[in-house]
Amino acid sequence: MEDVVKALGVEWTILRPSAFHQNFAENFQLNSANPLRQSIVDGSLEAMDLGSPIDFIDAADIADVAVETLVGTGHHGQTYELSGPRAFPFAEAVRIIARTLDRPIQYTEFQPTAWFERLRATGVDETVIGLVEHVLHSHDSGVFAGEFDTVERLLQRPPRSFEAYVRETAALGVWDMNQAANKAMQHQR
Repeated sequence: MEDVVKALGVEWTILRPSAFHQNFAENFQLNSANPLRQSIVDGSLEAMDLGSPIDFIDAADIADVAVETLVGTGHHGQTYELSGPRAFPFAEAVRIIARTLDRPIQYTEFQPTAWFERLRATGVDETVIGLVEHVLHSHDSGVFAGEFDTVERLLQRPPRSFEAYVRETAALGVWDMNQAANKAMQHQR
């Protein structure tokens, strides 16, 4: 896809972000549940062992870099690898969320095919599943384990940490068990 953009004969800048912090709380598509978010609410998260660390990045940092590349100068023809401040295993992300929520979240690892079947069962579109599958296979090469200084270099500030994202998201009640139960009861009425 990048080659197509480069061949258009227009100015271009490519942003290559790693996995998003928001994957743990926001829906992948309209009218569907986010299995990661729901698992955190339920206190039991099953996911694949991705093998290598992931350098999660906040979507707001990606947006800020995008704005800089659109209004700033010197970005034409550049490809920017974007990452958060440090890479860590998926299991550590779950531990950070559990610690912040001050409650246990059981974490179990399993095979990719089972996870894709779960996504299908929750109504996630096949196109989205294909994209996620591509991203996960890309992960095997360590593409999401890199720590790059691009955000800090372009924005003159460090990228937002996963811990900061989790604290702010938890304060919103996104992973609150009581809030989720109350919404479910209201929906049944």
